[in-house]
Amino acid sequence: MSANNERRGEIRAALPVQLRFNLLSTLDAYIRFYSPRLDIPDALEPPSDAEARNELEVQLHRIEAKLDFVITLLADKISRKDYHYQGVVLDVSEHGLRMLTTGEIPEGTLVELGLTLPHQPHRTMDIAGQVIWLEEREREAGKAIGINFLDILPEDQDAIVHYIFQKQREEIRRQREQEY
Repeated sequence: MSANNERRGEIRAALPVQLRFNLLSTLDAYIRFYSPRLDIPDALEPPSDAEARNELEVQLHRIEAKLDFVITLLADKISRKDYHYQGVVLDVSEHGLRMLTTGEIPEGTLVELGLTLPHQPHRTMDIAGQVIWLEEREREAGKAIGINFLDILPEDQDAIVHYIFQKQREEIRRQREQEY
């Protein structure tokens, strides 16, 4: 099977987001930065009537919970890895992505990626990968690069699959609306 057929064998979705990355000398140089999954509460639960003596206590409880969440977010951003390169993701699958970058990155190069999905802007996935193909782009400045994920957390892979299915549902809905 050719490289072009291999890279199209998976379900992919467009993901036009910025990507930060570093080049690695070996896979052993990759150190995972664990970013705990943060569940953003849709609505904070106020204390029971017995606990809430008045409206002020309820509001203070909500503010405290929101502050705890903001502090957790800020601590996560402060301790984030320092990425030296940037690119733009063109599309993504559960096993890799295609990106556009202006730098010279040879085939076989190991990279560590900081990927943020649009529906989870508070969380950056830390992924190790390898450049498996390069493609010159005539219309755009830079090269398209195919990256195969080598080290990705299962929950990150699940989030990517969820994103792909969400995009497919949106596209099906859009096509149905155009038919009617």
